[in-house]
This record gives sequence, structure tokens and C-alpha cells, in this order.
Amino acid sequence: ALQFYTLALFSRLPGQSLSFDSLKLLNVLQGGLTLPVLYWMTVVVLGPERRRLAVIAGLCVAALVAVSYWHITLSRLGERIVLTPLFVSLFIITFTRALRGNRLWDYILTGVVLGVGLYTYQVIRLLPVVVIAGAGIAVIFHWQHKRGLRRMLINTVILAFVAFMIFVPLFAYSLEYPQDFWRRTSGRLFGDDITQTTDAEGRLVSREATLGDRLTAFGENMPQLTT
Repeated sequence: ALQFYTLALFSRLPGQSLSFDSLKLLNVLQGGLTLPVLYWMTVVVLGPERRRLAVIAGLCVAALVAVSYWHITLSRLGERIVLTPLFVSLFIITFTRALRGNRLWDYILTGVVLGVGLYTYQVIRLLPVVVIAGAGIAVIFHWQHKRGLRRMLINTVILAFVAFMIFVPLFAYSLEYPQDFWRRTSGRLFGDDITQTTDAEGRLVSREATLGDRLTAFGENMPQLTT
């Protein structure tokens, strides 16, 4: 939903309207904003102790993405998927800082980025798994530092709480309209035919799929997922 809210605000600027041209211009701006964020992400990940390498690598990453076919294409299509690299990069920045410094403010920022990011594109729903994995790895490497580990676990819970509070409206929608919320995910895993069919009059209608139907469809789609 974030793309549509952003477009609604963008359309109120002088010379803009609720039109396809405004949507494409907004996407171009979002795609352009991703480039400095990618540079920032690279610098943060490599760390201050390798500042020179981080700057060079960051410039290379931004330059390569700037001429990337996929990034240019997605920045011109007018679709919300263009927000994915932007919010994933912001998430990596804040979460990396959180795990390294173990500061509460960085965990809160990560929760904000994650919560807002869940309103952009479906693939962002995988980032909570990254939070769990990152916290698990931190526990493995720092289990002897009891005090710092306890603070990290508390901060991670706060991160999850902040993200969930922002996610609450969409969570309520997922409970009220689960088929719509999971439609794209279900379609990619099981195929669209598993949840919808065509009636005698040629209209597309929803159908209830059993667990057996989903497992069978998943097995049939597995070769496509692994190629």
C-alpha cells in the first residue's frame, strides 16, 4: 500500500496528478534514491576499519546498479517492486549497526524500517526470518558475554514489537482477507489455479484448496523453483 499512499502525496505536487506519468516519475525518483542508499549500505557493512575499501566498493555498487538492466527496467515500470532494494538496503544498514553496536536506537530504527517495508512488496515478508537468523548468529558468537547478550535479546524483542505495531493495520487485513493477503505467495508456490477457477459463465472465481491440493501443486512446481 505504501506505493499508492506515496503516489497520492506525490500527485499533489505542482504539475503532478494521479496519472501513469506521475507514477513512472515517482518510480524513477525512488530508483535514483536507491543508489546513494546502496553506497551507504556497502560502507556500513564493510565497517569503518576498512574505510578506503568501503568507499571504493560503495561507489562500484552504486555505479553497477545505476546501469543494471533490472534496476533501470523496474524504475520505469511504475510498479511497487522498485521499493524492494531501497528498503532491503535500509534494513541491512540499520540491522548491521544494531548487531555491531547493540544500541537500542538502532534496533528501534530497524523495527521502523521493517514495519514500513512490509507495506512495500511481498518479498519483504522474508526479512523477519533474517532478523531471527541474525540474532541467532549473534547468540552463537557472543554467548559468553551474558550481559551484552541479554541486552541484545531485549533489544531484538523491542525491534519485533516496533515492527509489529506498524504492521498491525496490514495484519488485521490479513486476518480479514487471508486469500487476498497471501494470493501472490500462494500463486508462486502452488500456482494460481489452486485458488481460483473459471465458472460456467467464464468468470474467474475463488476456490477453497485442501492441504492435499496444495502439497500436490507444490510438488509439481518444484522443478520450476529449482531451475
